[in-house]
Formats: sequence, structure tokens, C-alpha cells
Amino acid sequence: MVDIFVWLMSHQITLAALCLATLAGIFIGALIQFLEDNKKATQRANAK
Repeated sequence: MVDIFVWLMSHQITLAALCLATLAGIFIGALIQFLEDNKKATQRANAK
């Protein structure tokens, strides 16, 4: 476990890239979910 921590500290660019990729993934996932939910809500509103 300590080895992983030491490796990440010695590869700070890698750590930053992992954080950026994680945040980008969360953002893109949330955006896709929002668009799908919005599409469903719009279809329901139009059906009435």
C-alpha cells in the first residue's frame, strides 16, 4: 500500500492525469444522464 503512495508521489503528472480523467468521467457521465432524463421528461410533457 505504501509503495503505491510513494509511486504516485514520484509521478505527480500521472496523479494529476488520473484526477483529471476521473473528474472528466464524472462530468461526462452526469451530462449524459441529465440529457437522457431531460429527453424522457420532454417526451412525457409532449404526450399530455
